Amino acid sequence: MNQTYWIWYPGDFAIHQGMLQNFSREERGMQWPAYWYLEDCYRNVKFLKTYQLKNATSFMVRSHQPGYVTVNEQKYSLNEPINLTAGEQQIVIYVFSAKDLPCVYVAGAEIYSDASWVASNSKLTDAWKSLLADCECIDYLFYLYLGRNRRRTYQVSTSSGQSG
Repeated sequence: MNQTYWIWYPGDFAIHQGMLQNFSREERGMQWPAYWYLEDCYRNVKFLKTYQLKNATSFMVRSHQPGYVTVNEQKYSLNEPINLTAGEQQIVIYVFSAKDLPCVYVAGAEIYSDASWVASNSKLTDAWKSLLADCECIDYLFYLYLGRNRRRTYQVSTSSGQSG
């Protein structure tokens, strides 16, 4: 059996936990929020991975946040079984949340979440990429547009645990 992990955008778990800790401060019996700037995790994350399947298989994407799954650009709901045939399967999971850490748990015999998935912090990346496909300065434009990161996809962060 493969080790399956909860996955999220790299660094976002620590950022989110730090934010929660700083907003739960109390002094002299009253709430005392941080008076310094607090970073926040990305709120709209997509996870990507392509599989070469030798046999038909099924999997399920679990998440406590809203979102959906696409397999070869066909949409599926989260938290429901997805059946696939043999061959190349491109899986993209979109998860978003205004208050919680966007993360997913992918469970299946062949398809499961581990550190080999990549994450992107913006759905706009693909749209801008197609619009600016002929521009030689596309990486610099993305750097200016996204601000925090020059690279557009990253290896995910993981945590072992139950799917609940």
